[in-house]
Amino acid sequence: MDLAEKYRPKSFDEVVGQNRVVSLIRQDFEKKLPSNFYLFYGHWGCGKTTIARLIALYLNCSNITDSSENNFPCQTCDHCKQILEGSFSEYIEINAANVTGVDDSRQLLLRLRHSVSKSSWRVVVMDECHRLSKEAMDLWLKPLESGISRTVVVFCTTDIGKVPNTIKSRSPGGGYAILPVGVDDILKVLKFIVVEEGIRANESDLQRLIGESGGSVRDAINALVPYYNIGELDGALIRKDYYGVTPDDTIKLFDLLHGGRFEESYWIVSNWMKNNLTPEQIYNILMEHVGNMLAVFTLKHRGWSSDEIKRVTIQRKKYGEDLIGEILDALMDFHKYLRGYTPLGYSAQMNLLMGRVHLRIRRFKQYEGAKKSVDALITSTTGAEIGKEGQDQSESRTTNFFPEKRDIEDVAIRLGGRVTFYNPDKGKAMIFLDDGDMIDVLKTVPETPKDSKVTAKKYLTINAVAEIVGSNKSKEEILSLLK
Repeated sequence: MDLAEKYRPKSFDEVVGQNRVVSLIRQDFEKKLPSNFYLFYGHWGCGKTTIARLIALYLNCSNITDSSENNFPCQTCDHCKQILEGSFSEYIEINAANVTGVDDSRQLLLRLRHSVSKSSWRVVVMDECHRLSKEAMDLWLKPLESGISRTVVVFCTTDIGKVPNTIKSRSPGGGYAILPVGVDDILKVLKFIVVEEGIRANESDLQRLIGESGGSVRDAINALVPYYNIGELDGALIRKDYYGVTPDDTIKLFDLLHGGRFEESYWIVSNWMKNNLTPEQIYNILMEHVGNMLAVFTLKHRGWSSDEIKRVTIQRKKYGEDLIGEILDALMDFHKYLRGYTPLGYSAQMNLLMGRVHLRIRRFKQYEGAKKSVDALITSTTGAEIGKEGQDQSESRTTNFFPEKRDIEDVAIRLGGRVTFYNPDKGKAMIFLDDGDMIDVLKTVPETPKDSKVTAKKYLTINAVAEIVGSNKSKEEILSLLK
């Protein structure tokens, strides 16, 4: 059953979510001055070719006349029936992907030279017009500007950026944007359909279908088709997304990752791959959940349950924006790898993906733990509040405790070097930079360095280390703290 075709709008009043475009086109018909060319662009399944077909209905309905009080297609006259059935000879709908060349357009334009009867209007719809070659586009410029007798040409595209400005300029307003349809409008359509078809459904399940449609009315209606024969929406199936993964699955996965339970999270993803998911599809699932954490407020409108929304809200607070940003960076890095040459097999790619995410989470949590430890040590040994008005106590006092090696390693990495010596008992560490310079990390900087065969020319105090670990200082800012 093609529900999308069955419930396709048959008048402008039935079109949802495109009020501005419908209003402007209606004005043209009220003035009896339809444009000879319209350009519609935007999301798929939102009404571009539907509006084009409605133009054909309004222009050719035998029961709409200049003196007629009824300005709606009757749907019963021969012309209306033929247009709705797709058999009207003067309604020509073409997929530009099949006629991309200049010769195809030339033949079509020759065909359009034949006159149309006075009782009819010819409507030519070129769907996905951006697929036409440059030469074919150029061939259409003159006919679109001058017009063809009793003919309306409609170009439709999902990629307006590939349509030349010379084509756009020939349409009223430079083209009409067909926008993704809002949740409430699509919900009204689906409620009407389930009642008409006798399909049992609750609103939350319908909203879930809408959430996956991306604003496409056609996609939302098509999502109902699997439930047409059984007569009700299966909530368990609807909970799964296009990859067969439920919100509960991804919430559990991210809880395990945050808890450091990498092996368990690995086996969850491994089971997804056993269900024929590719690494790129798994990347999409992870990316979508990161987006869900960043925009929890959208989940209600996408049919998520209150319990699932609550769990994602808690998860967002647990991760925090900084860690979510780290995961996002790791995923984006992996996507760059996927878009290049990838000699690795699916299993190796999955290991790389999950490994990147796990390492980012672990390193971030180590960094946060080290920062808190250093802050606590400084606070406990200074014996004074940090940040009194007029002075910074952390700069004027030193501590008897030496930083942990991982904190000094963090400083070394940010400077592009490595730790070559670490002895907390002696209160000393050494960082060797790639350019050959050495930095001594000391509790206090000596007034006169002792003579030695290997003497560091630069010094860093442990208070400076604490300041660096707890900040986002650049390499240049860190170098300015050297003594």
